[in-house]
Amino acid sequence: MAKCGKEILLVREGTEQMQRFLGALNPDSVKLNDFGLEEWMQFAFEFAGHVNYFDINNSETPAGNWTEFFKNKAEIKTFLESVEEGENITPHLALFLSFIKLLEFTQKRFNNLTRRHLDFYYKNILQIEKLPATPDKVHLIFELAKMSLSEKISKNTALDGGKDINGKKLIYKTTDDLIANKIKVAELKSVYNDFSNKKIKAAEIASSYDGVGGDFPDDEKNGGRLATSVKITRMMILKIRRSLRMQK
Repeated sequence: MAKCGKEILLVREGTEQMQRFLGALNPDSVKLNDFGLEEWMQFAFEFAGHVNYFDINNSETPAGNWTEFFKNKAEIKTFLESVEEGENITPHLALFLSFIKLLEFTQKRFNNLTRRHLDFYYKNILQIEKLPATPDKVHLIFELAKMSLSEKISKNTALDGGKDINGKKLIYKTTDDLIANKIKVAELKSVYNDFSNKKIKAAEIASSYDGVGGDFPDDEKNGGRLATSVKITRMMILKIRRSLRMQK
């Protein structure tokens, strides 16, 4: 009775839902056509070596192949860089590059075939309905101006969240009324029941390595995460301030 079943507890890391996701089901895991501009130019050069070239004076005996009309593997990268810089190129290569650029539209649709097939299977064959759209949620930190003692943030206050990956503006709204003030957390302490070592551990300064204020040994790793968190928080605070000024 003293251990209360604690000896049967298993200490191990769990798995998230996304960690159990099969990579083979991701339509982006395999592209049916992954050729880029360099690969197409290299393919054209190698294919041209198998096509006979006939001189205008002799239509029966091949005078070579068509490789001289294209760039070899060692020249392709330099050639494409010169094209990006706006240098003039021969008409036949300009036409070839234009064709490859237009081919990218068909290539994207072709590579989307597996995704369309997967959507068709789940929607039409299995008849699984999609979940309704759910609004995104974020946690915000409000910081008052130096001359303000408190400020009311009303419910449904619109806040600028920047833009998503598609460039669409993100607008968040507060779910409840909030009175922002200058109250701060003075201390962070923690208590941990270590079952394996049969000890109760306490930390006077929970945000430190040794519990009494010592730094973490891996400063770059932990400090990098902290700096990123602070940077994001400051960006959101600035956007909130601008939004509140506009509403006033």
